[in-house]
Amino acid sequence: MNRSADRLIGLMLLTVILSTCAPVEEPDWESLLAEADSKFEQGLHEEAHTLYVRAVEVAERFGEDDLRLAASLDRLGDLYRKVAQPVEAEPIYRRALEIRESVLGPEHLDVATSLHNLGWSYYEQLNYEQAEPLYRRALNIRERLLGPEHPILSRNLSALGLIRRTQGDRAGSEPYFRRAMEIAVNAYGRDDIRAARNIRSLGTLYRGLNRFEEGEPLLQRVLAIRERELGPEHPDVAESLNDLAWIFLVQAKYDEAEPLYERSLAIRENVLGLEHPQTTISLNDLAALYRARGRYQEAEALFVRSLAAREKILGRWHRATGTSLHNLGDLYRSQNRYHEAEPLLVRALAVRRLAAGETHGDTAATLHSLANLYRAQGRYPEAESHYQQALAIQEEVLGPEHRDTASSLASLASLYQDLGKFEEAEPLLRRSLSINEQTLGGNHPSVASGLNHLGSLYRDRGEPKRGEPLLLRALSIQEKALGPTHPDLAGTLNNLGSLYHDQRNYAKAETLYRHALEIQQKVLGQEHLHVAATLNNLASLYHDQGRHQEAEIPYQQALEIHQKILGPDHPSVATSLNNLAFLYHDQGQYEEARSLYLRSLEIREAALGSDHPDTAASLNNLAALYQDLGEFQEARALFGRALEIRERILGAQHPDVGTSLEKYAALLKQIDPTAEVDELEQRARAIRARNRSE
Repeated sequence: MNRSADRLIGLMLLTVILSTCAPVEEPDWESLLAEADSKFEQGLHEEAHTLYVRAVEVAERFGEDDLRLAASLDRLGDLYRKVAQPVEAEPIYRRALEIRESVLGPEHLDVATSLHNLGWSYYEQLNYEQAEPLYRRALNIRERLLGPEHPILSRNLSALGLIRRTQGDRAGSEPYFRRAMEIAVNAYGRDDIRAARNIRSLGTLYRGLNRFEEGEPLLQRVLAIRERELGPEHPDVAESLNDLAWIFLVQAKYDEAEPLYERSLAIRENVLGLEHPQTTISLNDLAALYRARGRYQEAEALFVRSLAAREKILGRWHRATGTSLHNLGDLYRSQNRYHEAEPLLVRALAVRRLAAGETHGDTAATLHSLANLYRAQGRYPEAESHYQQALAIQEEVLGPEHRDTASSLASLASLYQDLGKFEEAEPLLRRSLSINEQTLGGNHPSVASGLNHLGSLYRDRGEPKRGEPLLLRALSIQEKALGPTHPDLAGTLNNLGSLYHDQRNYAKAETLYRHALEIQQKVLGQEHLHVAATLNNLASLYHDQGRHQEAEIPYQQALEIHQKILGPDHPSVATSLNNLAFLYHDQGQYEEARSLYLRSLEIREAALGSDHPDTAASLNNLAALYQDLGEFQEARALFGRALEIRERILGAQHPDVGTSLEKYAALLKQIDPTAEVDELEQRARAIRARNRSE
């Protein structure tokens, strides 16, 4: 392993200074350090740790301010850095800095090295306020002593750029990354391997800014440099392949991303081994691609393999193990496999709290996933609590204007939207949108997502005139930023189609649904869950127009996709069964409808519980069928149960409660025209009026 320029400069000066020290020589210090370095370079970290600790103990005999002690501490800190343990590294690096400042003075190059190292330990603990001044001081020392174009400055500049980028100021990080790259390229040449790391930093920044036309050629150049200088099977080549694959992944260019991820994984497996930490990164990345493509079984196999490898080589409480637990749990959550997802996500949260800290971004991410799971299960108080915890962490650590903060605001708003609390959802969505517009610019895909969300809120509130321009603007942004065949574009087309559907503008709605379906089938394949959702929308449109024969086909297709991908007892299968039953109900095919309604209810009660809002919807639909069949007592019991669930879970002012009240009142009047239902009807009208006024 090649030591950094920091260490080379420091050791040259150390040799000169040591020659003037008093001859209190301990014969085995140098050999201990050399043996520890050898173990470190071989990746034998436990053995290296033992030797470095012994070297520190020996060096302490030379005196508390001996530079050999600082050198030993520095090496021990580097080991902690290598194995991603910044908490352990911090006091080690701080003590080395104190020794060097005491012996060499505050403006020495070795002091700059220690400042940079200590800055790293704070950065990794998300303590940016402590890290940034240390990085700046190290940069100032080096710039003053070595000149403004010395290649070592690129390290300090890159570190400062990372702080800006991590805090959400991607635009502010660009000057640092650009200058770092220019210094390295001027010093070594544009195609030199020593400049590759800085070129990569700028390329990955542009990737994160969705400036793909600028980022891709830089990352392609890094890949070419590494392949030429290191050979096609080097681990750094695998890293570059992953970088490029990610650019293609976020643009939904899955056919281009997949072979790059696969080649990266093959390199790491062949060179580093099946259970190396970098191999587990490739396993996770390829699994994420498979998940995006709807290839859930393949994704699951890779996530499981990555988790097993990390538990074995890193331990059950390592930060990377927490990431694997999170990824697998979130995959299960997205498939509504809640009973499998929850224990993984709960364990991931425990690992991340211990390994990264209570207020780390990783901890917030898992809180967010758990909130999504609880929301899907109808466990709304738990969902709200977890969303709020995630939001509090992000506001504290990243700041109130960070894009991750914006994401949590939008998710909390979605929960309130589900609960019919539109007056609480709207300001959160507006704040989220404002953050993204200010930090990312008005034409970023995240802005389009916020517009989409806000437009859908207005659609749900029955305000299509306010929702339509927002959805149209979102569509325009996505077409320009992501291209005409991105799955996110299909999502907006679906939402805009739903808005026109609600307005009975069936021709416009059908055009948009068909366009969305065409994109999804082309990019995601014929049997993706998103395809099933659009088929359901299209079938519902035909159903509402009385085009029953045309509606049945896409309803059946959606049901088949759900059953094939998710299995026969999945909540999404229940939704498809419910839709098809509703069609048969409208056509007077009561026995066919009854069978499907009952099966849908059975699945929902088993998978979601007897108190879930979706279970209430099934009860409501089945009650309506019994009402049409003249089985009034059965209908009354089911309507009553659905109303009770909705009031208790969703709140007394939710629109679905209004629907239940209306249906229940109508049934009571049908049973007995003299029945007193004024109170029920008044409550239903009040709910409708309240939701229209918000």
